[in-house]
Amino acid sequence: MKNLLPLIFFLFLVGRTDAQRVDFDSLIMPIDTPSIAFEEYLVQLAWMNNPSNDVYDYNINIAKEDITITKRDWADDIGLTFNLNENNIKSTDNSIPDASQMSLDAIPISQAELNALDAERGIVDLGGINNFPRYNLGITLNLGRWITRPNEIRKSKEKLKIEEATLDQAKLEVRAEVLRRYQAYQHTLEIYKVRQEAELDFDQTFRLVKARYKEGTADFEEFSRASSGYQSARESTIIAESDIILAKIDVEEIIGIPLNYAKRFHKEALAARNTED
Repeated sequence: MKNLLPLIFFLFLVGRTDAQRVDFDSLIMPIDTPSIAFEEYLVQLAWMNNPSNDVYDYNINIAKEDITITKRDWADDIGLTFNLNENNIKSTDNSIPDASQMSLDAIPISQAELNALDAERGIVDLGGINNFPRYNLGITLNLGRWITRPNEIRKSKEKLKIEEATLDQAKLEVRAEVLRRYQAYQHTLEIYKVRQEAELDFDQTFRLVKARYKEGTADFEEFSRASSGYQSARESTIIAESDIILAKIDVEEIIGIPLNYAKRFHKEALAARNTED
């Protein structure tokens, strides 16, 4: 039993590892199947509207084509050679035409003169041997490339895995960045609410102190503190409003469309989905 404990523990770890592995295909769902959560819809928009994300698909397609090309490169390892040689064949006629076979205009010449003319034309007298063309076909095989071809194919497949892993990493980064920016936007909204409420409190206090100061029941120092508190609260509210605008711009930068459009589209998509169900 003690010997089985390490094996059971190892199998348990393997099972947990497989269970914790991310399904990258479902990490960013297609845009035509919007999820219920608005944040997930923003992730979909960011992935769809970011042109740089298409580069990952292009690289994967190129890697797949490289695998196909590498598999078909075997044709480059085979070479064909074609030679045009000369074949020596015994002549069947060594006679010299007689005078009756020559035209009337032909001028008789000696054998020495005939040999001289043949030499000028590149014809060699081999004692009754004539030369005729012959075709040679040869095949060569590049054994080095043939042997290393499986390694090249495995290398191309590993490059494809690298591109796919790069794509999966990009999905994680885009998803995290979208959620981070939207969370920052939500945070600015909450801060704005708090500062707006604080501004209203300081405004009411300032109005009361101002009224009392006019009546003479509050001194200038009290009036000045109330005024400074209200101005500080008002300034904080203005900063919060600006933070909302900047955070909204950050979200819209990554999703590619105005945030209010995204909310409307998501709402319409959910309504259409509920109608179909």
